[in-house]
Amino acid sequence: LFKAHYRLGVVYEEMDDPQNALQKYTDALNRNPRFFEAYRDLGAVYADYHFLSQAEQVYAEGIKALQGRGEELAVLHHRKGAVLADKKEYEAAVKEFRQALEIKPGMEDAMFSLGWSYSYTNPENAKIWLEKFVQSASQKTRPDYLAAAQARLAEIQNGTPYM
Repeated sequence: LFKAHYRLGVVYEEMDDPQNALQKYTDALNRNPRFFEAYRDLGAVYADYHFLSQAEQVYAEGIKALQGRGEELAVLHHRKGAVLADKKEYEAAVKEFRQALEIKPGMEDAMFSLGWSYSYTNPENAKIWLEKFVQSASQKTRPDYLAAAQARLAEIQNGTPYM
């Protein structure tokens, strides 16, 4: 039944009914507390509506519940880092992005996010990670991320303030 609740959450989200989507994702997790997709999507709904503390909590709970689950765990660390970056808690965000990259070293989103977060705290590390992201870009790389990384690298090179 946990998958049925999850799928109803997806439907409610598509119908732009976040309240019921949140409830159904929560119901799915109550029935299966190790269900990755429900953590991922529940946290995303909270984050989309700027309930960042709740999103952070969901991802933290998912990380605990999914220990040892590889790529799924990397995704939750990345998403938790993104929420922390939105809260302007860049040092905490950096730790989450590094965790994601320890689990999945080639994770492009985490490389980009790590470099971007470092740009607010440590420009030298930002340059390293943004260059690594740009160099690893492929056909699948989001063009907007690539353009943003290149622009931020130019700002770092020119010493232009962006903090």
